[in-house]
Order: sequence, then structure tokens, then C-alpha cells
Amino acid sequence: MSTTLRSRLTLSHALLAAAAVLAAGGAARIVARDRFDKYIAAGIESRVRTLAASTAALRDPGGEWDPGRLESLGVGALEDGFILRFLDGNGAVVWDAREHNAGLCSQMIASMTVRMAGTGADRGSGYRERTVALPALPGDPGSPALVAGYYGPVYYRDAELAYLRSLDRALGAVGLGLAALAGLAGAWSARRLSSPLRSAARAARSLGRGDFGVRLSPAGIRELDELSGALSRLSEALGEQEELRKRLVADASHELRTPLASLRARLEALRDGVRVPDEAALEACLQDALRLGGLVGSLEGLARADASTYSGARETFDLAAAVRSVCAAYQDSARAGGLRLRADAPEPVPVSGDRPALEGAVGNLVSNALRFSDPGKTVEVRVRLTFDAGDLPEPPPATGIRVWARVEVEDEGIGIAPEDLPRVFERFFRADPSRSRATGGFGLGLAIVRAAARAHGGEVYARSPGLGRGSRFLLVLPAAPEGLPYVAALGGEEQGRVE
Repeated sequence: MSTTLRSRLTLSHALLAAAAVLAAGGAARIVARDRFDKYIAAGIESRVRTLAASTAALRDPGGEWDPGRLESLGVGALEDGFILRFLDGNGAVVWDAREHNAGLCSQMIASMTVRMAGTGADRGSGYRERTVALPALPGDPGSPALVAGYYGPVYYRDAELAYLRSLDRALGAVGLGLAALAGLAGAWSARRLSSPLRSAARAARSLGRGDFGVRLSPAGIRELDELSGALSRLSEALGEQEELRKRLVADASHELRTPLASLRARLEALRDGVRVPDEAALEACLQDALRLGGLVGSLEGLARADASTYSGARETFDLAAAVRSVCAAYQDSARAGGLRLRADAPEPVPVSGDRPALEGAVGNLVSNALRFSDPGKTVEVRVRLTFDAGDLPEPPPATGIRVWARVEVEDEGIGIAPEDLPRVFERFFRADPSRSRATGGFGLGLAIVRAAARAHGGEVYARSPGLGRGSRFLLVLPAAPEGLPYVAALGGEEQGRVE
């Protein structure tokens, strides 16, 4: 049976606190008892020495004992837990507490044993006797002595037992208080943790139902804030993708509808005899079919790029040489439009990936720059290796890369409005729909470039000072250091500049 995070955290905090309190309390009790027992043992030794001194003071200068005072001292010692026996210099008994009251002595020893049982100090303790030699006087055949019987080395009297019980009660109360506080702290922290997690679970369920407007508030805990932020960004991204999907369907339907309607009208006119099937009519039908084929091909390229499934095998190649080849292929188009196309790629730039796909991405950027530039302007393509990506507005998908291949395509064309810059890589987006239609664009080229760049661990960026001030596109890809020996051999075989 599953339990809630809140109950588990509360229970775990309480159990950990109880264990900590038990361990700390046990250690404190052991240390306190050890020092207390040493104090008690020292006190017993001190009392024995005091009794010996008191006994020695009971002899007169002639060496005689005062029996009454000895008995008074012995009876008083019985009340303090000591069974005394006084011996003269010959070893003869002067006074013995057992002879005075044997029953009381036996009862006192049994009571001491019962009192100390279970206190922890009874281990190694028991009734014992200690003989203390007293000062001898001139003429004594030997030293008189005091024999003190007591329960030792540790024996607790009433006040000492009361102190130990109060210490145990205090430690128990502190332990219970700390356990209760730990339980409350566990409940509070569990609530603070479980609440954002429940919110995240509700957000995930909402995302599963297609509600992409979910946004989570920060919880004040870094890891949970990262989770909330990730879910909020996921929700936002899914919402944007849903809008893109809807727009893609609408735009694709619209783009297909126009050439299909034109082709259908021309074919119906030919069928009904309204128009003669001459070369011009067939050419018009062919252009509509080509436009349909171009749109379908662009959609296939975009789908292939999104899925990162390219037909070509991945290889290590010189991107600079590939860019020079692409620019050479577009030279005729540039001249036909009265434009200058320059490729500045003097050094080998090794990358690893699908060469046709990356050449197609560069071709899309060059084609866009030529299409949206007026006659007499210049389009320049630069290729470089760099050792950091810190100047990019957003980091590329690949992490841990230190060497980057950069392809920069800069034109002097119509530029991009600031509000359009964030959307130029969206499917079917066209900042100037009328001009795009005139030049035959579908608004998919830049989307294909971005998909290809991301599939290779890179990214593409667009920058423009504004309308009429040109544009600059930057394609960034992870370099392939293992390909440097290969491309170094190509460095002297090809020119680095194509014009």
C-alpha cells in the first residue's frame, strides 16, 4: 500500500530525531553516571577516612578507649550505611557493630543490595570491608585499626537516587520534546516539498489533457524551482508547437490549394475545349505541378530534418570546402540577379555529419540572401573555426564543445523587422508574403536550416539592424577535431575565396 510523501517525511524525521535523541541521551547518561559514580566513590572513601580520624580521637593519652563514645560512633555510622569494628593494638575487638546488633547489620546489607539492584552501579559492587590503621601510641604492641564495612565502591543514598531519577526524567522530557519538534519540522518540510510536487503532478496531467496554459510558481527550493521552471517551459513550448502545428496544417492546405486550384482550372478548360492544349497551356500546368512538387519536397525535407533521419551516412568533411562548392553553384544565379556573391573560407573547417543535409542548409541561407537582396548588392559567406560560443544569444544543443565551426551569411538586402526576428525560423513564416510568393518561396527553407543545425548539435541565429539594412545569419556546428589531419591536406589544394 502506497503512502504519501508527506507522511513518509514526517515519520522519517520523527524516527531520525528519536534515534538521535536516544543516542545522544544514552551517551550523556553514560558520561554523567560515570562521573557521578566516581564522585560517590570518592565521597565514600572520604567518609571512611573521616570515621578513622574520629575513631583515633576517641583514645585518651594513656591509650584507653572510651567504650560509650565508640558505641555512639558505631551506631551513628550504621545509620550512614557503615558497619564498624574497632581493634586494639593486639588485634582484639574493642567494639563490633555486629555484636551490638547483628540483625540490624544483616538487614542493612540486604537493603543495600536491593536498593542498588538495577541502578547500573550494582555491577562489580557489593558489600566489602576496608581496614584503616590508626595512629599507635608508645607502648602499643601494634597499631590499632578501624574495620569499616560498606556497600561499594558505589552506593546511592536517598538524595543521590532522587538526583539520578530526576536526571533520567529530564533526559526523557528533552528527548520527547525534540522528537515532537522533529515531527513538526518534518510535517512542515514535507508540506513544503509535497505541495509543489503535487502542483507539478497536476500540471503534468493538464499537459496530458492538452492544456498548455499551465504555469507554476517558484517554491523557494532550487531543485523544485528547476522542476517547476522546466514544466512551465515545457508547457509554453508545447503550446507554441501546438500553434505551429495548427498553422502548419492551415498554411500547407493554403499552399497546396492555390496550385491545385490553378491546375484543376487549366485541366478543366482543356477538357471542355475552352482552351487549346498548346505548349503554353501545358507549360502552365507543368509549372503548377512543379510548384506542388517543390512544396511536397520541402515538407519532406523538414520532416526528415526534424526526425534527424538523413539518407546520407555521417562523415567527417571540410565544411569550408563544402561552402565554397555551394557558393560556386549559386554564382550563376547571383550574376543573373546583378549581385556579387563572395565566399571567404581560407582555412579547413572539419565537421562530422550528413554532408548533403548541411550543404543544403548552407544553400538555403545563400538562396535566401540572394532572393531578398536588390541588384548591385553583395552577399558574403564566411567560414571560421572559433574556440568559444559565448557571444551567442542562446547556447547550441551540444554541450562540452570547445571548438565550433561557424558559417556566416551576410547580405545587404531588405533586412528583417525586429518583431519578425524571433519568428523567421518558424514553418511557413514569411515577413513579406507578397514578395515571397513572387519569388516562389514557401517559408520552409529557414525551418529546414534550423532543424538540420539542431540535429547536428548546433544552432542557427538571425540578426538584422532593421528593414532595409541587410541581414546576417550565423550557422554554428560542433567542429570535429579528429578530422583536422584529414582537412589539413586539403588546405593547399583549393583556393579559400570564391567570387
